[in-house]
Amino acid sequence: QKIFAAIAPNSIIATATGEDYDRVHTIVRMIAHFTEFAVLGALLIWCWRTYTGKRLFLFIPIALMVIVPILDETLQSFTAGRAMEFTDVLIDLAGGIFGGGFAVFTLWIGYLIIKKKKKKGKEDGERELANCAD
Repeated sequence: QKIFAAIAPNSIIATATGEDYDRVHTIVRMIAHFTEFAVLGALLIWCWRTYTGKRLFLFIPIALMVIVPILDETLQSFTAGRAMEFTDVLIDLAGGIFGGGFAVFTLWIGYLIIKKKKKKGKEDGERELANCAD
């Protein structure tokens, strides 16, 4: 709130109190959970692809995307003033799935670019051979 008060002193976030403050806090917390696990999901998929790329081992990042949010929320239940919330687990899972999907999309785009460059390189090589033969 202090940051928003400096940037936009009359904004809803900067002036929120009571129930409005609780709503803002909940939304910010949900966005943070989603983003945190989206980054984790993307990094897990990119790491898997970098080190192996074998479909057999794809279960490892997927399992981690499921296990880590459950462990994270379970550990919160041992902290005073915190509680395990099933909705947080779902938000974390959604973030992991989104991040993993984003990583797969970027890998697919990279694959298409490399494939196109290889095809162009092969065509250029064939053209050079044809010119040499003339």
